[in-house]
Amino acid sequence: MSKQIFGPSDIPEAPYYVLANERHKAWYGKYSGKIGTGILPCVSLQEATVVKSNAFFMHRVRVLDHKPKLYLATHFYYVISKDDAWYWYPE
Repeated sequence: MSKQIFGPSDIPEAPYYVLANERHKAWYGKYSGKIGTGILPCVSLQEATVVKSNAFFMHRVRVLDHKPKLYLATHFYYVISKDDAWYWYPE
């Protein structure tokens, strides 16, 4: 299951991260008007490249080699584990 992020310490350590925004802002509840951003930790640049290409249905997909800076006023973040998004990762 995806884990919500409340600060940088909630992001697991990894050499690379793929960030992917949801295409639409949340329109209900405490996240109303905020952009949802999934964070997918990756063990290599090659894995991150495959994950990025498989996230074609998301918006503004990017690869980082450091923990992402969080903009909690305008976004809500969640970590997507390899177990939850196995279809995004290479076999």
